[in-house]
Amino acid sequence: ALFYIDPINGNASNDGTAEHPWRTLEQVAADGLIETQGYDNLPYTGDNPLVVKNPQGPVKAGDTLVLLSGYHGALELSGAINDTPIIVQAAAGHTPTLSHISLVAACNWHFVGLTITPSAAATYEKQTLFNAASHSWHGPSSQITIEDCQLYSVTDTSAWSADEWNALACNAIAMSGDQMTAQNNTCRNVNFGISINGDFGVVAHNTVENFAGDGLRGLGNDLLFEYNLVKNCYDVNDNHDDGFQSWAIN
Repeated sequence: ALFYIDPINGNASNDGTAEHPWRTLEQVAADGLIETQGYDNLPYTGDNPLVVKNPQGPVKAGDTLVLLSGYHGALELSGAINDTPIIVQAAAGHTPTLSHISLVAACNWHFVGLTITPSAAATYEKQTLFNAASHSWHGPSSQITIEDCQLYSVTDTSAWSADEWNALACNAIAMSGDQMTAQNNTCRNVNFGISINGDFGVVAHNTVENFAGDGLRGLGNDLLFEYNLVKNCYDVNDNHDDGFQSWAIN
């Protein structure tokens, strides 16, 4: 099924159809409109059963959320495991914006064509713009894709001092877990660009432009990095800056 979200003309009491869209992605998640699953009996031990969350939510695994232009707030989910991907994508010709996306113990999510920047929020906050995390208590994440997205701290850092780079530059994409994919994204004016910690990940056809930490990081086995452009490193602290960085873990 397709569900539509429109920050300008939508309403939280609508049914999510193209004619009657919901208001923001943040509102849709907060109102429990997305049925998903989470691990029961935490902390995570490896054999925790899955329990259904938001069983009355109209959005199910395999559905698509279509976002129209405007500010959608932030998406923060913990325990969001789907059997098949839920797709969150920009409507054709639209530029939906979020301040950040944070997923913990999540599986089978696919984000396409979004703009992610804290500059869109009422109050600027330095943070990781797209964070898909595995957690020792809540459980692992896997099979998450971000593609064709624009991620930036601010649009222009030409007047930033070294202190402003250190205080304001966000990390762009951090993904910990297996089978993570970042492709065709543009990350600008950030601290660290794209980091994957896990196995069987793909980082391809991305641009990291204007960064102060590492451009790309790959920590895991069977990772594929190809056709990425990394340029313009700002040396503003004692970090050992690398275009690409990798080292063995355990």
